[in-house]
Amino acid sequence: MANTLARFIATLDELDPTSDSYDVEHVKRLGAAERQAAEDALLERVRLWDDPRAIVTLGRLGVARAGPTLTQKAQHPNAWVRFSAHRALTALGVAEGTHELAVDASRGSAVERFGAVMELATVAGDEAFEALVGGLEDADALVRGRAMQSLIERFGLTGLTRDAAGKVLLESPLKTLETLVMCDVEPIHQMAGWQAAQIFRRVAAGEDPKAIGLPYVRTQADGFRPQVADSFFDDEAPFDVGLVAAASGHDRAWAEAFLALQLEPDARSVRAVEAIAALGATWLVPGLKASAAGLADGHVYKDAVDQAVSALGG
Repeated sequence: MANTLARFIATLDELDPTSDSYDVEHVKRLGAAERQAAEDALLERVRLWDDPRAIVTLGRLGVARAGPTLTQKAQHPNAWVRFSAHRALTALGVAEGTHELAVDASRGSAVERFGAVMELATVAGDEAFEALVGGLEDADALVRGRAMQSLIERFGLTGLTRDAAGKVLLESPLKTLETLVMCDVEPIHQMAGWQAAQIFRRVAAGEDPKAIGLPYVRTQADGFRPQVADSFFDDEAPFDVGLVAAASGHDRAWAEAFLALQLEPDARSVRAVEAIAALGATWLVPGLKASAAGLADGHVYKDAVDQAVSALGG
């Protein structure tokens, strides 16, 4: 055990930018005396150097005696030290830590907001839930997506987003909604965020996910998704809109969400605009208008959007 402890102590001086904590499992394998020594070493790093990784590790290890020190670090002038302390206190079940982490989810930097909504996935209580719902409206797409994932995990709905082999089902209702939540066209992600919030409030109130229509129901043959994507990105041939027009239910919803992503500023696909109009996807009119905002008349994309909006009655 002494050698195990020595190896752990040695890792405290190793730089690892890919990890936000030290080896928790390593410490858990130590005997009582060695574990206390390891915890003491972590506490020393917190007191002397405000080590964020040591702070998070103490929380993950459930070191209750670290509470006063962590509470002190939660007032630290460095934002990352404060955020790490909020995470650790939340892991220890300290209500103030959860409150501060919920605040981080809405007011911190993008990295802090992302970390907060990820951490809050497993934290019980209304405050954590409301912070995650609020994350669906974040300005950053990655934060919105992580908030959506955390809500899926919180209510044990991950199985509804995977097939029998465990592979992610992008066509499943929750993953389709996550795609739209992460879209960088404001009206699209705002609408999707609102829809997601309503779904999770209903689940939180005790409604059966099946009754809400969350389990995926396949309506198209296997290979529908890659077939649509391959046709869309084949620049040498027209996009086969008929593939989508023939679809219904969850597969059709995914296909239209796929086209919605092509309206983002870094894509602005005329092909997608034309397909949306041909499919009669009127729900995308606000997104179409927003995607062309700021473009001058005569711009090829702006002209395509204007024609599509007119065709859709918008």
